[in-house]
Amino acid sequence: MLAITRRELSALFHSPLAWVIAAVLQVFFAWFFLTTLEDYLAVQDQLLLQDHAPGVTSFLTFRYLAPCAGLLLILCPLIGMRSYAEDYRQGTFILLQAAPVSALQIVLGKFLAGFLFVAFLIVLAVVMPLSLFPLTRVDFATLALSLLGLMAVAAFCMAVAQFFSSLTRHPLVAAISSATVLLLLWSIGKATLSGQLTQVIAQTLSTSGHLGSFFQGLLNSGDLVYFMTLTTLALLLTVIRVGALGWAGSPGR
Repeated sequence: MLAITRRELSALFHSPLAWVIAAVLQVFFAWFFLTTLEDYLAVQDQLLLQDHAPGVTSFLTFRYLAPCAGLLLILCPLIGMRSYAEDYRQGTFILLQAAPVSALQIVLGKFLAGFLFVAFLIVLAVVMPLSLFPLTRVDFATLALSLLGLMAVAAFCMAVAQFFSSLTRHPLVAAISSATVLLLLWSIGKATLSGQLTQVIAQTLSTSGHLGSFFQGLLNSGDLVYFMTLTTLALLLTVIRVGALGWAGSPGR
């Protein structure tokens, strides 16, 4: 499994697309961080007049890190779309099938590689608020929980992206399909649906609805269970798909 992870990470770090995405994201993170910090400085005097006014860390987590979570809905499909589709197109998936590894090891190896790459980008985004430490008080607990929330979303999005990649030979189809599903789950809780039960189910399934506590500096076990359950489900579906390809002897079209 670790050999597959190293192989996939090497492919990612040698991919021009991955570096272009990383460079664009860092420019966006830097611009968005500085813009949000300017907004805080502009309203700082007004915040001082409020009871329980948010500090700079709370302000940045809601205005900077929370919106960054939405980028993962697009970033993970772009990174994960080639995980299996590229092997299908190049014919290298047959080598994986012939190797002495199980479908579970293949799936976990590829998933870990994609997740680690995205986690690296997330850490770079979270490091920016830490740069304020010499100048002001930073709430490390809130930042740590915000980082945990972003990692949980990244793991779920990457698992979904790789599942759709395992269904097709075309990376673009995998990216569009997975991004559509992720965007639907993200926004379903905000939709106005008829019936109280239907609305409750929609809010329970909503990805965005399970992120708020992380950015408030609160650890909610229900939110962790939500992300762990859906991530595990997506990985299990991918294992079933890869295992089925092993029996069929050829990848999907």
